[in-house]
Amino acid sequence: MDSNRILMKAFMPILHSHIKHQKKSEPFNIPQTKPGTIILTDKGPKR
Repeated sequence: MDSNRILMKAFMPILHSHIKHQKKSEPFNIPQTKPGTIILTDKGPKR
């Protein structure tokens, strides 16, 4: 169950910078399909 925490730690800087860029234009949503699965909209990495 720690993999999710590690994933979030790895993604946090990316998400923060992404949110900073997105805030000017549109809200940024992370659709969560399964627990532990993160899909970034547009050009983000898909897992």
